[in-house]
Amino acid sequence: MKFTNGIITFALAAAVLATGCEKEKIDFGGGQNPDSETGWLVLSGMNVNVNADAETIESRAEDKKTVEAPDDYGVTITRASSQETVLAETYGAIKRRTEPIALQPGQYRVTAKSTNADNIPLADWDCPAYTGSVTATVTKNITTQAPTVVCKLANIKTSVFFTDLLKSKFRETPEHPLQVTAKLGENKLVFGRNETRTGYFKALQTVNNLEVTLTGEYNTSDAGAPPVYKVVSMTQTVDNVRAGQWRKLTFAIQVSDEGNVIFSVQVDTWVDDEPIEVDAMSLYACAEETIPDDGAVSDPDSPVLTLDNRHDIADPFLISSAIFDDEGTCTDRIGLILTPADDAVVTSVAATFSSDNEELTAALAAAGYENGAMDITEVLSVDGVDYTTVGVSGRAKVIRATSAAMRKLFEFAGTHTARITATDSKNRTSYTDLTVTVRRGGGAENGPSIVWRDHDIDRRYVANDLSGDDCCVIEIASASGITGFLVDIGGKVLSPSNLRDMGLDSHMDLIAPATDAMDGMLHRLGFKTKDEVRGAKELQFNISQFVPMLTALEIPGPVDFKLTVTDGEGSVAKTVMFTVK
Repeated sequence: MKFTNGIITFALAAAVLATGCEKEKIDFGGGQNPDSETGWLVLSGMNVNVNADAETIESRAEDKKTVEAPDDYGVTITRASSQETVLAETYGAIKRRTEPIALQPGQYRVTAKSTNADNIPLADWDCPAYTGSVTATVTKNITTQAPTVVCKLANIKTSVFFTDLLKSKFRETPEHPLQVTAKLGENKLVFGRNETRTGYFKALQTVNNLEVTLTGEYNTSDAGAPPVYKVVSMTQTVDNVRAGQWRKLTFAIQVSDEGNVIFSVQVDTWVDDEPIEVDAMSLYACAEETIPDDGAVSDPDSPVLTLDNRHDIADPFLISSAIFDDEGTCTDRIGLILTPADDAVVTSVAATFSSDNEELTAALAAAGYENGAMDITEVLSVDGVDYTTVGVSGRAKVIRATSAAMRKLFEFAGTHTARITATDSKNRTSYTDLTVTVRRGGGAENGPSIVWRDHDIDRRYVANDLSGDDCCVIEIASASGITGFLVDIGGKVLSPSNLRDMGLDSHMDLIAPATDAMDGMLHRLGFKTKDEVRGAKELQFNISQFVPMLTALEIPGPVDFKLTVTDGEGSVAKTVMFTVK
């Protein structure tokens, strides 16, 4: 119980204090006579207008116009101090009123809105919503005319246009039509080649990102030559998108002398609540893509390749002595995860190797893999040795290199590229490059450094003699960046069962905590985890907070923190040792 109370006292935050406030009392003066507290608001003659620029583009700000709102627009009048609604009618009913309404003196918010403004579609066609509000001040014994309310666009308007040149370079097929998919959050609209409708998105937050993806079959041939079509997919994010804006997206294409294709989208921004500003120079390069002769342009919805074991496909996979144990077993193997779209399965996978090490190229050729190409759809075996395993995880196909394959790759220092080609049952193909870097040099002696600040890390210290916020600060440095960080806690004082009581374990991986609860507890105790550790070249592991807790438990005996840190050059283990008396 003493251990648990100590942990709770140390790890959990203090209770949150709640405070209340006295309800505001407003005194308008004039005694208790109701008539002396009254002013009047005249609604007859009140106008509700809609900004016309929400539906038409004008080239000059002075051309802005408004039109009268339809009678079905809703109008509410709310007391500013209490948020109490004193009137809610349609605009048509408001116009038919002949008598002013009596109100207590004060400020009132007059709001008008279109019928769909309270239920704006997340994404739909031709569904603009409008809102507007003004403040009216009612004065005692004074008649005040209700002001005009101008309603403005409340959602995000989106239009898509294609230049004639771009249209001419894309053919139209049922499988890969020319189109732009606009997506805000999880909500999307698809604009076809000849789409004339306007799309509208609900603003999910004050500032939003609009993702636009251009897809279709592009003719890679020069003018006059027989057409050769390739499927392309280019994505660009338009940021700082807000409610009340009209984003006009014009997609264009440029072809350089070198054969490169630049797809671009010019974004014109029109705002209906201020002088119109046009982002005439906002030119976003969707892609600068060389259409290769080998057809290596991924089809839309083709299988997506990711790596397991916390690796990013965009980063080189590092093979060094650090990932092999004393028996030669690889502890960090390449694992390919190929995930198809919902309507298909992965049917074939191939890998084509290239390298700056001619010895690897020669070895592949000698093994019968011409130009470094091999089929890895099923288990790859050479002379009775399996070099891959093949399995499934959900709908994904998983291909993992064996320890034998990793040891074989480790024989060839240098940088190797494996182009992974995956095809699904809909005959859609993806092409993804995996870079593998092999470092033959290095070892534990050249790996990370682990130093206990102001102390000898190889000595055992009496915990009762240590105190302060920096009595046990472990400084870790890595020239190439940390790839692994394990913590093993041993000794009599912190037993595995005691550690589990506080959501921890005797063996913990800081880059990949076993559970979200453990990750949360580590953070509450001040430790970095996951991406805060991965790739770090300098890191402090501060266990000073544990020292007074250890002595408070009054459990005599040893307690050790073994730290195993790995980077591209090797793995180093150091143990921080205490004795509790």
